[in-house]
Amino acid sequence: MKISPTSLSMPDQSRGFTLAEIMIVMAIFSLLTLSLLSCQLFGLRVHRLSETKLAATADGRKALNLIRERIRQGKILRIGNGDASSFTNIPDDSPQIGNAVQIYPTTNLAVFNRYYLDTSDHRLKGVSSAGGPPEVIASCITNQFVFRAEDFRGNVL
Repeated sequence: MKISPTSLSMPDQSRGFTLAEIMIVMAIFSLLTLSLLSCQLFGLRVHRLSETKLAATADGRKALNLIRERIRQGKILRIGNGDASSFTNIPDDSPQIGNAVQIYPTTNLAVFNRYYLDTSDHRLKGVSSAGGPPEVIASCITNQFVFRAEDFRGNVL
């Protein structure tokens, strides 16, 4: 088999890409990369915002679960106004709305747990008849009246 010198020569047009075609492909690739990068950064920002909200929701749920369990375990429940050292019960004839709740786990009125809104720092705190410093249950409470007694229809008692 003989190879002729004309068969080894290059054809008139080479089969590569021109500079203009390569520049267009690079521009499209750059736009796609930038759009993916911006979507990724946006997703990270949204994740950070939702993570903060989810943490706050989890803290609130944890505080409400604690108080709910104490209320369920209690024998006597009184709603009123109070702080770490005092509690004033709301009379039975008045709407049962206040900034504190006092829960008696037994019928002994000397043993209680009190949860109240501290208006100086807007925190829900709890104290016990056993003594000790107030325990912070929840922070950044915006309601003035935190507790209210309702019937099954949601009517304030």
